[in-house]
Amino acid sequence: INLKSIHEIGGVCGAISYFIVGFCHAYGVPATGVGQPGHSAYMWYKNGTWELGNTIKGWGLSTVHVRTQYTWNKRAYYFLVMNEAQKNLKQYRLSEKMRIASMLANPEDRFQILEDATTECHNNIAVWMDLEVQ
Repeated sequence: INLKSIHEIGGVCGAISYFIVGFCHAYGVPATGVGQPGHSAYMWYKNGTWELGNTIKGWGLSTVHVRTQYTWNKRAYYFLVMNEAQKNLKQYRLSEKMRIASMLANPEDRFQILEDATTECHNNIAVWMDLEVQ
């Protein structure tokens, strides 16, 4: 998809969103397609945060496309939380190590280790998911 073909042939939300994602990638800007009910949008990394573009439904109903590598969940807003978690990479990594250690710990110690991991990095969604299973 290029701008000329969109201008000549036309394009709906998918063509527009994927053109912008490609444009961002060409300039080294992280971006990916985002699905919304009956619509295709995109998200891109702008000035230290993820922004939605060509959106009609907002973050709550946005899901990442299957080609997108994601860590925690298919919901697009998890990119925002992961971005916050990794702003202090040292704390995030320690929180992850604690989460992994909790899997190897005695069952009676697991909750406390996970609780400590949330204190270390409160944006580590994987820890909260593990606590939910507790």
